[in-house]
Amino acid sequence: MRATLKDDVLVEADIPAGVKVCAGNFALRDRLLLLAGYGGASYKRDGQWTEIFHDHEVREWFETNRDKAWTPPN
Repeated sequence: MRATLKDDVLVEADIPAGVKVCAGNFALRDRLLLLAGYGGASYKRDGQWTEIFHDHEVREWFETNRDKAWTPPN
């Protein structure tokens, strides 16, 4: 859980569930917040969160497209 300190009380951060899995590393530049981690990546611009990718979706895609994404060496 990500939290902020407000009036000496921990308050859970206003982050969507799909974004919380990304909260491992972050970068801030030009009013854009990027969060990335093992679970995926998301960014926040003008108060709106956008999910770039989620680990579960990538794994699911790879399982159904493995032969298109990687060909074993001969």
